[in-house]
Amino acid sequence: SAPTVSFVSPTPDDGATYRISADIIINITSDEPSNLTLEWNGVNETVCTDCTEGYVEKVIGPGDYTFRAYATDAFGHTGWTEERVVHVVENMPPVIDVTPANNSVLTHSDTITIDVTDDVGLDYVTYQFDCWTHAVYLSPSDIPATVDLGSVDDGVRTLTVTARDVDVPVVTQGYTYTVSDAPVITLVSPANGSEVHPGDTIQFDITGSTDEEYAWDDGAMTPFATEWNVTVPTVADGLHTLTVRAENVYGMSTEEVYTFYVTQPPVITLVSPANGSHVNDGDTIDIEVTDNGAVAVVLYSWNCDPETEGRVLSPPYDLTVDYSEMLPDENHLYVYARDNEGLETVVEYTFFGENTLPTVSFDPVNGSVTTEPDQEVEITMHDPSGLSTMTYTCPGGSPTTVDLGGSTDATEVVSCAWSPGVNTMHVEVADVDGGSVSYDYVIVYDADAPTVTLVSPAEGSDIDAGDTIVLEITDESEFTALYSWDSETGPWSDFDAEWNVTVPSLDTGTHTLYVSVTDSVGHSNIVSFTFNVPPHTGSFVGYVRDTFGNPVEGANVSVDGTDYWNVTNSDGYFVIAGVPEGSYNVTANKSGYTSQTLYNQYVVGGGSTSLTFYLAQFGSIEGTVYDWFSNPVSGATVTVYPGGSGCTGSAVASTTTAADGTYAVHDLIPGWYDVGARAAGYSDVCITYRAVEPGATTVVDIVMDS
Repeated sequence: SAPTVSFVSPTPDDGATYRISADIIINITSDEPSNLTLEWNGVNETVCTDCTEGYVEKVIGPGDYTFRAYATDAFGHTGWTEERVVHVVENMPPVIDVTPANNSVLTHSDTITIDVTDDVGLDYVTYQFDCWTHAVYLSPSDIPATVDLGSVDDGVRTLTVTARDVDVPVVTQGYTYTVSDAPVITLVSPANGSEVHPGDTIQFDITGSTDEEYAWDDGAMTPFATEWNVTVPTVADGLHTLTVRAENVYGMSTEEVYTFYVTQPPVITLVSPANGSHVNDGDTIDIEVTDNGAVAVVLYSWNCDPETEGRVLSPPYDLTVDYSEMLPDENHLYVYARDNEGLETVVEYTFFGENTLPTVSFDPVNGSVTTEPDQEVEITMHDPSGLSTMTYTCPGGSPTTVDLGGSTDATEVVSCAWSPGVNTMHVEVADVDGGSVSYDYVIVYDADAPTVTLVSPAEGSDIDAGDTIVLEITDESEFTALYSWDSETGPWSDFDAEWNVTVPSLDTGTHTLYVSVTDSVGHSNIVSFTFNVPPHTGSFVGYVRDTFGNPVEGANVSVDGTDYWNVTNSDGYFVIAGVPEGSYNVTANKSGYTSQTLYNQYVVGGGSTSLTFYLAQFGSIEGTVYDWFSNPVSGATVTVYPGGSGCTGSAVASTTTAADGTYAVHDLIPGWYDVGARAAGYSDVCITYRAVEPGATTVVDIVMDS
């Protein structure tokens, strides 16, 4: 029989649609080995050879397919499946939709909406502003999502949105927004709709902007001159609009329109003579007063409040100068005007009346210091009635007069041969009215550097800490002075007093005091003085005792390596004074006693160091050398050894017996000794462990065997 062939997959639904891929699974049953062929889209593909029973699988990718399968055994029997139609489609990524549109300009109160759709279902969505902020995770239930811009920084911000569906395809899209609030314009004063006058200031507060401008009525925009003030211009009386516009760097702008009622107070104009002029008694001061409406009253006063003490000035408002109303020199004329609407104006003018004297100034100013022997002096003069002459007299010279020709202002440059020190030049200036002023102009010619003199002590003197060095410093001009020890480059110190230096703690030896002085015109001087700091001395004091604690009188105590020494008194006490500060070895000795040295003993300047010495008094060994018959042995060598040595090793002392056999060994340090004797014709003898006491004699007799 023919093989049996059937589809396990796809299912019998003809025209089924699959995503990404589809599995074709074929079941074959055959009595004989058969070849299984898949026929799809007109192509025959053998998918199994010598098959008898089982399942055969083939995976197909995206596309539209029409296929069937057949199996043929060795006898030519063929079994067929039905024809199937299958559609395999690709998986589409999520679709992101963000509003408002990319590159929009937004404020912090605006929001952004993120919507994402997908054909198979979302897994998750994330969004992030710029690269340094944390990404926000959204689940499918959060979509569509609203993004609040309240905490987003001003500027151009990048929004990155990423979406992934359940089949894992991921899509990422970026959007650019400019986020910024519009500038805020606030009217500070006066209130909107207020009455203002030309010259008044309207004050605003503007924040969040980079460009600000304003315009009156329909005029052109004008940048603010002062932050953020607008001066009311001179315009016709009535209602006027003020438009203020502000824009930031992101193009966000705000425009506000305000209204103000502008009223014009009276205008007072000085026609003649010019402000600041000299006027004579009886002259006329021509004043003009105008107003948009009607002038109610005009008052004037000299040097006082015109509203309370003024006199009425009638049209055409000409004022006759009356010296009796004025001061002798400078005078202030106040003019007050009020219109029928109650608007007021007060102006002030300056006039010079009777006996106005010239004013004079000098450059350099009076009392200056110069380093130039021919320093020029600029004399500037002013007199409202006119200058007549200027006369100056150099020190030791004759007067020189300059004609000023009646001008109100004049400048003359003069020069004298200045001598070192203080110079006085007499200057007199006269005006055309016969008034005059005179000055004694003083200038100091500083020709040399400051002088430093040592007052006390003399240079080279001995000094010590706490001493005062007195200096005298002089110069033609002001100066500053500093001092330094042992260094011409500092560090520098201020003087304790004028001009004293307190000596600090210095090492023994030669030291140099440097004094640096610089005056106000740039002269400088560094001088030096040398002083000597002598060694600081102290004393060694103390006692010399024997080994029993008794005083040793007449012991010599000396500072090694120096000429400093002394001898103990009956109490064993000594004093060695005048020893320079330092560390020394000190030795005590006396005939008949051992000597002792104390090492590295430090004496402090101005102090004393206590020492105690213990000297051991020497002892002696004496005796007689005999033979067995009690005859003295002369010429025998008697040697003293350390106790317990058995008369061997290094000897302490040695002597020879006299003709009567006697011997004596002195200056032995108290202690134990062995005594040996040797003589020709005799056997050596060793007497052991004989004690020697301080200041005592130990008798050791020796018998030798021949």
